[in-house]
Amino acid sequence: MHIMAGELDTVYVYAEEVVDAGQTQLAGGRVVLGDVIYDDQARTPEEEYLVKERAEEIDRALGRLTPEEAEFFDERFGISTGEPQLITQIAANHGVSYQVAQARINKAGSKLRHPSNFHLLNPDLLA
Repeated sequence: MHIMAGELDTVYVYAEEVVDAGQTQLAGGRVVLGDVIYDDQARTPEEEYLVKERAEEIDRALGRLTPEEAEFFDERFGISTGEPQLITQIAANHGVSYQVAQARINKAGSKLRHPSNFHLLNPDLLA
């Protein structure tokens, strides 16, 4: 199969029915690979960009914390895993009391909310 360079600007068409992407059809002398199958679970390129941008914001902000503060904060809110942990779990994992774990998480949150760091992070992330 040969596709001409000018044919690469084809707009994606979302199909109402399932289409075998392996089927080739001729339409007006052009090679058509078939419609793109719509996936309502897939992210758009814009959504992918925003997810990546948000992750970079979080990394920049966490970089302003000590490694220990960043680790406790990350674990509490599930930043890297998507699974937030209870403070009791974090305390047990690190061999510290509940109060110590809570204080480290609170200190990290306070640092991130400080005006000198405000430009690093979207305030919605700390809400």
